[in-house]
Amino acid sequence: MTVPARAPIDAAFYGNAARALCDQPLDWSFKGVPAPWWGHSPAQIVARAP
Repeated sequence: MTVPARAPIDAAFYGNAARALCDQPLDWSFKGVPAPWWGHSPAQIVARAP
């Protein structure tokens, strides 16, 4: 039995989904995220990184 190849659209779909989440603020529901990051989006956190 062979595994079907993923359609080329998958990369575009998942890339768009990741970009959409980049601007969503993090809160307590994201387990394991440090408290100082709450209320900030991943894009803001990455921009502050040294």
